[in-house]
Amino acid sequence: MNVGIFLTYGMSLKKWREIGILDRELEVYKSLSKKVSYTIFSYGSDDQSYIKNKRIKIIHLNKYFFFKNKYLKFINSLFIPFFLKNKIKNFDILKSNQTLGSWLPAICSVLYNKKFIHRAGYDLFQNNLDASYRGAVSLFFFKYFINL
Repeated sequence: MNVGIFLTYGMSLKKWREIGILDRELEVYKSLSKKVSYTIFSYGSDDQSYIKNKRIKIIHLNKYFFFKNKYLKFINSLFIPFFLKNKIKNFDILKSNQTLGSWLPAICSVLYNKKFIHRAGYDLFQNNLDASYRGAVSLFFFKYFINL
C-alpha cells in the first residue's frame, strides 16, 4: 500500500523539528513502514534529511508555487493537484495532516479517484466563528473542508 501524506499548509519537517513534534508525528509512519510506503508532501526544501527510513519519501510542494503574495499563493495552491497528476496515480490513499491544507489532497482525490482521509487536529470552523479577522469566505471554506 502506498499512502500520500499532505502536511499542514506551509509546514515542513524542519518546522516540526523546531517546535519539537517531529519524532511524535513520524512515529506512527515509521512503525507501519514495513507494510506501507509513505510519501510526505511538504512545504520545506530540505526535509529528506530528517527521514532515515527509505520507505518514507518526500515531495517538496514549494517548487509548484510561483507567487510570494499570500493570496496569490493560496490561489496557486488550488492548481497544484494538476501538477501532481503523475505522482498521485501511484497512491492508494491520500491523507491530510490538518484541515489547513486539506484542499490539496481533497482535490487530488476527486480528480484522480483516490481514497482520502481527512485528519483534523481541531475544528477550524468552530474555532474561528468568533474571530473578528475572519470573513464570510474564510468561514465558508472552513465549514466545507470540515464536512469533507
